[in-house]
Amino acid sequence: MTLKRAKSIDELYEEVRDFDYVLTCDAALATALNAKIDDYRLGGFAYTPKQIAGMLETQVLGEKAYSDLETIEAIEKETGFDFAYIHGELENIRDIMKYTENVEGYLPTRKSKTVLEAYYRLPTLHRLMQIYEPDLYRTEFSGKRCAVIGVEFFNQLDKKFIPLEHTEIDLFGKEEFSLDTVYAIGNDRQIAGSVVDLISPETADDTAIILDASGPIADAVRSALYRKKIPFKNGLDVKDLSQIRDFVEFLSLALDYETLRVADVRELFSAYQKGNRVKDKEYSFLTPKMDRYLLSRVPFDKETDPTTRRLMETMRDIRQMTFGEAMERLFEGWPQRKTSVAILVDAMHLTEERITSVLVNRISYAVNNISDLKHNEQVPEYEKRGVLLADCRNAYYVDRPFVIFIGLDSSWDVTAAGKDYVDKEALEEQNADRISILLQQGEQRIYAVKPVTDGKETMPGSAFQTIYPGKRIENFADICGEYRKGTWFTSKEREKVATGESGVAADPEPEDFSKSTYNNYADCPLKYMFGLLVPTEDNDKAIFGNVLHDFAEFYFCYPETVKERGLDYYVERLNTIYAGISSDAMEELDASKFRVFLRNITRFIDRVRPEEVPLDSTQSGRSHPNIFMIGEGMNSTSSMTEAKFDSKAPLFAKYDLCIGNIIFDYKTGEANDAKSIRTKFSRTGNRFSEFQPLIYLQALSENRGVPCSFKLFYLGANLIESLSDDFDIMRNVREIRLCSETLPELAFGLNGSVYNNAMSKAKYQPLNGRWDIVQAELTDMYANGTLSADADTTELLNMLGLKHTKGNADMITGVFKLAVKELENDYLVIGDDTVLVPSDSMKKFVERLTADHAACTHEKMIPVYQLKKGRLDCKQCNYRKICIKAEEEAEDGTE
Repeated sequence: MTLKRAKSIDELYEEVRDFDYVLTCDAALATALNAKIDDYRLGGFAYTPKQIAGMLETQVLGEKAYSDLETIEAIEKETGFDFAYIHGELENIRDIMKYTENVEGYLPTRKSKTVLEAYYRLPTLHRLMQIYEPDLYRTEFSGKRCAVIGVEFFNQLDKKFIPLEHTEIDLFGKEEFSLDTVYAIGNDRQIAGSVVDLISPETADDTAIILDASGPIADAVRSALYRKKIPFKNGLDVKDLSQIRDFVEFLSLALDYETLRVADVRELFSAYQKGNRVKDKEYSFLTPKMDRYLLSRVPFDKETDPTTRRLMETMRDIRQMTFGEAMERLFEGWPQRKTSVAILVDAMHLTEERITSVLVNRISYAVNNISDLKHNEQVPEYEKRGVLLADCRNAYYVDRPFVIFIGLDSSWDVTAAGKDYVDKEALEEQNADRISILLQQGEQRIYAVKPVTDGKETMPGSAFQTIYPGKRIENFADICGEYRKGTWFTSKEREKVATGESGVAADPEPEDFSKSTYNNYADCPLKYMFGLLVPTEDNDKAIFGNVLHDFAEFYFCYPETVKERGLDYYVERLNTIYAGISSDAMEELDASKFRVFLRNITRFIDRVRPEEVPLDSTQSGRSHPNIFMIGEGMNSTSSMTEAKFDSKAPLFAKYDLCIGNIIFDYKTGEANDAKSIRTKFSRTGNRFSEFQPLIYLQALSENRGVPCSFKLFYLGANLIESLSDDFDIMRNVREIRLCSETLPELAFGLNGSVYNNAMSKAKYQPLNGRWDIVQAELTDMYANGTLSADADTTELLNMLGLKHTKGNADMITGVFKLAVKELENDYLVIGDDTVLVPSDSMKKFVERLTADHAACTHEKMIPVYQLKKGRLDCKQCNYRKICIKAEEEAEDGTE
């Protein structure tokens, strides 16, 4: 697998050295080019647009640009809006400004537009970049020859600084580049230890590590570097200063003084104990034995421990103090630690303000979110050099000879989710190009990845699918010459329990998957096992759903009885059932909710119910008989409701309602659109699986044939709109349809997803009426393995009788791209409410489920503590406590 070769820093310098100045959006590249200067120059050479903006602020704005803090406070004073709200809106506004000048058009509320109007009246660097035009201002750059490197990476603000006369320098050459070897090492700690072993203090200045700077791998790498005493370059923000973190924590805890226990403050007090000495010894009366005591009830001898007494009294009286007075008390005899805190508090104009929870939250928010807050601490000299740690999400060029790349997985992804103003396809291509450049940095390179993430094989980041168009990227072996496992870690086979003397069978009796048990297994084998072993109590959500399901079945079978008694009668009954797990305060709200849900159920069933419903079944033998039928003395029900389909595959479906070849399932939770439903068919990411539609469709197809549908009815969707009599209740329905066609047949066919996507855009209209030709060619290319985003357009243009113009070629390339993108998923989404399941995708799903069934059948013979953890974050699991207990027992050697 190859990608475009990026030009090196030396090559770029040779191209631009004769220009007067250079523009690039990558600050690291600008720094590297400036370091290459080998002749005398007056002034600088390479700049980013933001750096030039900072140089011109007085000339363009007429004054110094406001800092973020000054900007927020000015808007707060003008509008009266909340501090944190303004900061969040500014971050959003600045992001929009990077992509479009129509900022107001993408602000959803009048309130956010008010922030924008106030922001435009202030002298800020972003505002300067928005209004700047290089040919309207006479600056030191006017009339000079300018080279622009990588203009495709410039955002809308950056482009403002490109002069009319300039030369564009491409970042890529004509040659190709390939990743030689990707090393699968182990978990974060093992990766950190392994890569740091390759570095010595002598080579630290020549080394860079590219990683997810905000993820756990970054902490693991920093710890490994510290342990080996290898220096690395470090910034120093306000939030990195311990005295500021301790100050904010002290104030936050003090506001709850009456409920604090010694355990809450003991470690914090010890931080203030250092430097406050009694008889030349650091001392604290607080001990771990006192952790359960209320702090306010602990007796102290003022002479024995004056510092702790002073800290306690400061906490007790905190609401009567100003921030300045609290600083004086806390840092008594410790002026050097007070200075940075005082600079922060003074910059926020809070020194003379009385301490309140609102103002403490304000400081905490500013410390954690505003990057340009000032402090007087200096970065230690040893932290100005050493290993460079660069963020994988924004780095381009790295001027180090030895570069280590860690991750290459989803942590490297850059997403445009929720940003309607961003051209998502353009962003994907831009990010792919950026990563292509990044992966080529250094003269020697190491690519280190985790082979397994949360119990599942780690997948390369989504950008690699764009980097290598036309090839389905499923694992790291697909992006490199050699995927080497085992170099730095030892793979251990799972231990098996011996059989024989104990008389234990090799495999237990197989049990088919239900929707719940298979979802659990797909999430985590441990979750599946505990789900079988440990009963779960019904919670309020489960009971709420159960009674609504009972009502739906009752109304489907006996609609006249419900109409005769009226909905209010059943609302009152439901409220009585539900009151035991709800609360008195919620009674009226519960009744309103039930009334809406019951009304929606009756409207939906009236739409789908056939004229004749056979009451051909009874409730005898049900573990949970229908409470409404029992209450009315009715035992007969219909085989259309609450019945079961078996399957040749190891699965079964117990449905709410089945009419012909359609299963209906009632949902009381939050409504999902078609894309969200499809996403839950995936086994990647930290999200719960939901394979119910696929399981039920397989069982239904074996019993009723193909095509068939599984329809989700969300009882509470469009809650307000559904109050109207004119509301179409079918808007609350989502359909998952099993088709007889294969994935390419569905994707490429007339009215298929590729066709619909294409026909929604004007540039593809010449293909309207000729799509049968396009479909035939796409199908052949797919079958021959030649379908790719950059495939030759000549043959299809000839078949269509179109001229070989650039516009027509681009149109056909666009079709290829649409087709390739559509085939990235096994399931197709049509609009917001329909998912199509191709026959070959269903076959693949059933094969995987069958293999999983064989695996879990064997795993039932393995001690629980030997099962591998799944991909989910354990904090989301209902069985977390007992699972942790099992692991602890395993460490003790017990089973």
